[in-house]
Order: sequence, then structure tokens, then C-alpha cells
Amino acid sequence: MHKKRLPKGARLVTGISVSASGKYVIAGDAAEKVSAHVFEIKGKVAPIATFVISAKITHICCSPFDDDKFATCGKGHMNICDVKTKKTQKGAFGK
Repeated sequence: MHKKRLPKGARLVTGISVSASGKYVIAGDAAEKVSAHVFEIKGKVAPIATFVISAKITHICCSPFDDDKFATCGKGHMNICDVKTKKTQKGAFGK
């Protein structure tokens, strides 16, 4: 079992996902700046990357094909994040 710690100011985890190979665990945070924090399962306690999502995360899903990609979604939005490039593709849908 590995212990991980959300950064200072975090409120609560709203979603969590583990990458297909078990390399990463991603946790959604409901702080003022809603974020997805990426942790290496066999790494340190602190996250290796943080993606600011700016909308409530209700679900996180890791790609079954690429450990470095995951998606977050919530009411009216979906984001695809890439751990390797540290980039986010933001999208909105519905009304």
C-alpha cells in the first residue's frame, strides 16, 4: 500500500482512477482551483503533475492504451490530459 498526499489547500477527492499498467493514480480535487493530481504509484507522496480543470470533476478515466493520458468530466465539460506533455484539451458539450 502506498500513501499519497494532496497538495495544501485541497478539499476532497471527487474522482479517482488508476492507469492501465498501474503506473499512475489520478485524483480529482474540489479545491478553489479544481484540479486533477497525478501520482506515481511507486513514487513519492507528492503529485508529479497537476492539471487545473476549473470545473467540478465527477469522473476520471485513464486510457486503456496509453498510461500518460486520462480524461476528466463533469456537468457540461470533458478534458483530456497528457501527463508526458503536460497539456490539456478542454471541451464543452451540451447545455
